[in-house]
Amino acid sequence: MQIEQYLILFGLLILHASYTLFRVKNRIHCELIRKDGTSVQGWATYTMQRIALDNGWYYLDTDRIVHELWDKGWPFIAFPTRGDKLYFRYNSDRPLDPKTFTNSWPTPDARKMLDKSDDIQAEKEGNRRAVGGNKGALLQQYMPIILLVIALAVGFSIYNQSLLMGKVDQIGALYNAMMEQIGRLK
Repeated sequence: MQIEQYLILFGLLILHASYTLFRVKNRIHCELIRKDGTSVQGWATYTMQRIALDNGWYYLDTDRIVHELWDKGWPFIAFPTRGDKLYFRYNSDRPLDPKTFTNSWPTPDARKMLDKSDDIQAEKEGNRRAVGGNKGALLQQYMPIILLVIALAVGFSIYNQSLLMGKVDQIGALYNAMMEQIGRLK
């Protein structure tokens, strides 16, 4: 393999790693522990109120998030990153308490505060939409595709240049051979 091919391969690996790390950054990894000890896993965003795992709805509570270091699987082996995780058990639709890993039911005061926070979130969302504050999200949504197209374009141009250099060398060798033949004729 030539150096250009190694650079393209390395660039594609870095691009894949950055895309995967970008996907993990704004998500919550949810794990439901079943009655038999097996687990079901899924991903949720911070804007979701609940997640469907194993044919049931489980409510997300950002106060019970556990911050873990992701170091399993590619690209996390090469680039460990911090991720957020929620644990659920089969007998409760609420996440486990991160300090005791037990189910604790919300008190009426906590439920009242949750209702207030839902109202505040709804008002903030309405204000954001009224002002038009979601313009940057479109770019973030298509950023992985844009990076992939740019990487493919750079790889294609490097590949074409290497082919062109090979053709230039062939033309140069052909020119030298022609000059030798012309020199022999004189």
